[in-house]
Amino acid sequence: CIIQKAWRSRQAYMQLKRDIRYQQQRDLQVKCVLMIQSLYRRKQALKVADEKRYELEQIVLQSAAATMIQSCARRQKAKAKVRGIRDGRMEKMHWAATTIRKQYLMVVEVRR
Repeated sequence: CIIQKAWRSRQAYMQLKRDIRYQQQRDLQVKCVLMIQSLYRRKQALKVADEKRYELEQIVLQSAAATMIQSCARRQKAKAKVRGIRDGRMEKMHWAATTIRKQYLMVVEVRR
């Protein structure tokens, strides 16, 4: 009876050790699965972030190009406007100079 009790106690102890070892292995497997899952999700998130970053860079480049084109168009329009104003002033000054010259020539002719 004592031998059976010792045997059962030994069997229970060995079963407990196996259960503890199994539980530790199970915990380790769960930990590994969680780490792998975390790394996989991180990789996916980095991929999505890279795509979003690329799209944002493209939007910024397109915006800069549009700004550059708009700037050139406004500059050309301003140059044309200034050229028109200068040409108008030049015509007025030319007309005034011609009128003054005609008046001067008339006075010179009359004196002769």
